[in-house]
Amino acid sequence: DVYKRQVPVHAVGVDDDGGLVLVMKRVEGVEWRALLTNAEHPRWQQLDLAESDRLAFHLDVLTQVANALEYAHGRGVVHRDVKPENVLVGALGEVYLADWGIASLAQDREPGGAPRIVGTPLYMAPEMVIGDAERVTAQTDVYLLGATLHEILTGEPRHSGRTLQEVLLAALLSAPPTYGDDVPTELAALATRATHVDPRERPQSALAFRRALDSWRTHRGSLALTRSSRAVLESLHAQIGRASASTDAPTALREIDRGLIEARFGFSQALREWPENDDARRGLREALALAVTHEVRRSGLEAARALLAEIDDPPPSIVAEVDALEIDVADKEGEQARLRALANDQDFGVGSSARRGMLSVLALIGLAISAYVGWARATGNAQFGTPLLLGFSGTLLLVTGIGSLALRRHIARNAAGVRMIVVVLITLAAVFLHRVLGVVTHTAVHLILAGDLLVYAAVIATGAAIRRRLAWFVPPLLCASFVAGLVPELAVNAFGIGSLLILVVAVARWRWLMEE
Repeated sequence: DVYKRQVPVHAVGVDDDGGLVLVMKRVEGVEWRALLTNAEHPRWQQLDLAESDRLAFHLDVLTQVANALEYAHGRGVVHRDVKPENVLVGALGEVYLADWGIASLAQDREPGGAPRIVGTPLYMAPEMVIGDAERVTAQTDVYLLGATLHEILTGEPRHSGRTLQEVLLAALLSAPPTYGDDVPTELAALATRATHVDPRERPQSALAFRRALDSWRTHRGSLALTRSSRAVLESLHAQIGRASASTDAPTALREIDRGLIEARFGFSQALREWPENDDARRGLREALALAVTHEVRRSGLEAARALLAEIDDPPPSIVAEVDALEIDVADKEGEQARLRALANDQDFGVGSSARRGMLSVLALIGLAISAYVGWARATGNAQFGTPLLLGFSGTLLLVTGIGSLALRRHIARNAAGVRMIVVVLITLAAVFLHRVLGVVTHTAVHLILAGDLLVYAAVIATGAAIRRRLAWFVPPLLCASFVAGLVPELAVNAFGIGSLLILVVAVARWRWLMEE
């Protein structure tokens, strides 16, 4: 595939024998087609180009071919056979457009001449198929540039068919081709426009075609970012589907988050480099929509709202997803607020400090009563009988009632606090009524005290269903009740020790009781 052709003529003369002497440039190169079809060609090693840079190289070659044609067109010459076989690439990447054998001059095109088809059918423009030399102009070479670009992008000639007639018919019709997603949109549009069946729809000159190529090459960094971001985005669709059923969901979600950030950044950067990059704009929109869907699936309402705000005229389906999430989150927040209110209402810790203070006052009153009884019995100044029992019990009930009413905003701030105060008041009232009943029935003092202790034990045992640690108080109360009932002379001591022990321990260990 190495060709040596003498193309430019440097000098013309006559030798000593009168023969014609031509001094021409010696060109050594390989057909461009060899580089297009053979990725392992030795010339690639000489050019030292990575495979990812080869599209740009081929476009550089095509740019130089367009420059050569623009020069020729300026002098009225139309090449008529531009194709990869007629382009030579040198060892240093220099480019030569060869085989000008069927090139035509404007002054040589005589009106009314006989139709004659010349050129290569696989690349031929429609006007070349007709064979009318008058219609073959610089726009014809622009078509051939577009056909060559088509082959660069697809690896296939612009026209195809099983027979020569089918190929010529394809060239005559020049139907717009369909390009895959792997072909850059801007280049696909240029190839389609340059091979339009109507010469007036093509770029107006080889220079205009070259400038369009230059535009793409200027933007290829933006386009490369767009392609890589698109690849990330495509993989994210599958990852999001797998994450919903993944057993390692947190890791999968982190990978998706990173991918979405990478895709959005890539598309955004591509748009910064080239604001007219429609592919990047569509990709960014799709990435944002996918990010919104991802946030909706994991109930990230605030993030979903922020992402949705970045999308101009967002798709109705995405808006509906966010709206549905807002309703769901509002419902959940309402339910959580209700549960929090319910939990707060049942929290014995609310207002517990005030109740502890009130319990301390009752303990002090109890200590004072016990001290008085002990002193009276020791000195013989008073008999401990039913009047004292009623007086002490009535005093505790009255003090507790008045204190509860005065401090209700502090000790009864929720339902639990109210219930606790009510239970205390009911217990004290029950003890008072029990003593009244004992007085009326002339029950012995030690049996009244034993009954009082049983009332305390019953109430506390009931409370143990809510606060299990209260159950620790039941056995001492029962023991004190039995002592008071069976040993009359120890009844007062048993009642005092049992009831005061409970009050003192409750005050000292109040937090332990309430934080169960």
